Amino acid sequence: DRERGTIQENQRSDNAGGSWYPIADFMANLAVTSLAMDPTNMNVMYASTGEGFGNVDALQGAGIFKSLNGGATWNQLSSTSGVNFQNTNRLAHHPTAANTLLAATTASQIFRSTDGGNTWTSVLGTIGIATDVKYHPLFPNNVLAGTASDAYFSSNAGVTWTRQTTGAAGKLPVSPGR
Repeated sequence: DRERGTIQENQRSDNAGGSWYPIADFMANLAVTSLAMDPTNMNVMYASTGEGFGNVDALQGAGIFKSLNGGATWNQLSSTSGVNFQNTNRLAHHPTAANTLLAATTASQIFRSTDGGNTWTSVLGTIGIATDVKYHPLFPNNVLAGTASDAYFSSNAGVTWTRQTTGAAGKLPVSPGR
């Protein structure tokens, strides 16, 4: 097991973790940074790869992978094979809209896809490496994105963004830190 320094087969549970069974290594890159499931179809899952938090022993990723069978098999999204997705820190799937994802990357960008990852559009250039992105579970048009020193807010599901760390009235302090 991982705690003893050896890696065994990947495991899968079909009953909320009540029991597990082994499956083969599921993708070409195992530096998985986050998993996201399409809430409208639980067989569709996404895995981002590449450690992008600045650690010296970080593993480079190979983009984003997608499973259409609940994680049994995975395929790399060819749209994420380039340098912009080598280190994808976080994925977020829209809570109610099928095929809609946001990806926070070390390319200092938030990318958005509305077609299940076939194409991506840069919707936010961040100051510093984008480390996290989250949809509000009850108000899915509200999205937060963060870097080591800045926070950004979207009120239209990630289409446009406003920097919140400006120090202005009603905003967060300038570069408040992580």
